[in-house]
Amino acid sequence: MRHFALLVTVALLVGCAGTPTPTPTPDDVPTTTEAAAPSPSPTPETVAVKVWETPAEVLGQPAVAGDVIVSYLRSHDRMVLAGFSATDGTLLWRRAAKPGFVAPGVEIAPSIVEHEGRTWTAALAGWEGGWHVVNLIDARTGATVTADPTVVPYSRPRPCADDVPAFCFRGQLADGGASQPLRLAIPSGDLGADPAAATVRDARSLGVHVFATNDRPYEGGVEMLGYADDDVVRWERRYQDVFGVGSSSDGGWAWWDANAPIIGYGGPILYDTPKIGERRPLTDDLLVALDPATGAGLWQLPGGTYCPMEIDEWSEGSDQFIGCRFTAGEVLFVAGEDGELDTELEGVERELVAIEVATGRIRWSHAMSPTYFVDEFEARQLSSGPRVVMRGQDESLVIVSRDDGAVSAPEPGEVFACERERVGVRFDFYSTPAEFNAGSERFPCDAAGAPVDDWTPAALEAGAHKLGDLLIVSGPDSLAAYRID
Repeated sequence: MRHFALLVTVALLVGCAGTPTPTPTPDDVPTTTEAAAPSPSPTPETVAVKVWETPAEVLGQPAVAGDVIVSYLRSHDRMVLAGFSATDGTLLWRRAAKPGFVAPGVEIAPSIVEHEGRTWTAALAGWEGGWHVVNLIDARTGATVTADPTVVPYSRPRPCADDVPAFCFRGQLADGGASQPLRLAIPSGDLGADPAAATVRDARSLGVHVFATNDRPYEGGVEMLGYADDDVVRWERRYQDVFGVGSSSDGGWAWWDANAPIIGYGGPILYDTPKIGERRPLTDDLLVALDPATGAGLWQLPGGTYCPMEIDEWSEGSDQFIGCRFTAGEVLFVAGEDGELDTELEGVERELVAIEVATGRIRWSHAMSPTYFVDEFEARQLSSGPRVVMRGQDESLVIVSRDDGAVSAPEPGEVFACERERVGVRFDFYSTPAEFNAGSERFPCDAAGAPVDDWTPAALEAGAHKLGDLLIVSGPDSLAAYRID
């Protein structure tokens, strides 16, 4: 699960290496198609057929279940949460929404819970002195229950980790107390402290189980990294003991903590505002594996980071983790066009790596384009199944096998699913205006990243959300549904 700020933002600041642990060695009208001519092949050709398309400025990726699609939308540079019929794309309802006091780099995306034949979603809304209301919404009808009391939210509602149908998040209730785990009950909309969660002092969630306390060194505190399972805190460690002197979750994070070991990325940070001309080595980034029972370090990968393209880093049941690693390069702090501090990357060298989960041993690696994702609005092909699609060191598109790292070229005329970052939506983050991560739009493209007219079944498999026999695509200016015939 990724929860991180974009790499080239001022939020990323500098730190040093952590406490040593073993280092690894190396339009609305459906399209139609003529019936295919008889073929000697035993497998008939399949085609992607558009079922419906609805204009929409989507934020993040939609959530799908049953016969409904739930998505955040941009509306006059604000945001709303909306429900659509999966049958024909009809807008069913919409509600005003807010992002909350969640790190702006965390992608805006809804969550849904199915319970007793109904589909539910939840959203933060309202704003008065930082206080929000939490709305529990029937995703099919839009019927809404507004929870009481109000809350200062530090994460967004998502399905609880246990088997009880409810939404969980972290926040401070209006009736007092510090930030704590909260639970929004279904269907009542009752909101209160989560009785199934461990009692963790003022903190924010970095994953399903991993949290970081809100004690910042620059405020005289000691930030702790911890792991909570059900109602028990298994362990806490100094954050800087894991990710290095000067590090903080404020620098961005990504955690994969549903299995053992748990794997996490931490970006170093400068507590003082960087000055024009200052630099930070990209190799200060760190990927670590920890024992979920004790927090002990099992291995670490200096320069380890999340990959710029969307991939399934740790497939269910797999014994290897697919990540990226900086082997050279720096972040240079410069003056932006708007007078604010900005960043540039220099001397970047980065590679795709397959890591043996148990030991941290690198099974194979492949050099990546040094300019990949330097432009955050660059189109990037999506990966699926056993293939990782990326740009190689010479800028050409290559297909890398997850199994053994073998590299091949795309088929002539092959169509891919591409994604491109959307322009963020601006809200106040505490008292400072901030641009919140609006996720990415998806479209069919060629090997150069240029849009093409039609999806292919294979490209849809990589770029769409499955809902029964429908494939839902969040495009540049619409939501659309396809079926493979």
